[in-house]
Amino acid sequence: GGTATKAHDLFVIPLCRECHDKLHADVAAFEKKHGTQLELLFRFMNRALAIKNEVSGQDFGTEKYD
Repeated sequence: GGTATKAHDLFVIPLCRECHDKLHADVAAFEKKHGTQLELLFRFMNRALAIKNEVSGQDFGTEKYD
């Protein structure tokens, strides 16, 4: 990272304050317990898509695009 850099909101992992602090205090320990940040991001995105699917009734991946 550098000065004034920020991840795009799409790539942000939602964490409570306590988990956020633990992640920044010891990344290796946090990732050993919870999985890598990339794994967490994929799990979060999969869950978000599943919730959207449940709410909308759409079956993602089967839409037809023109």
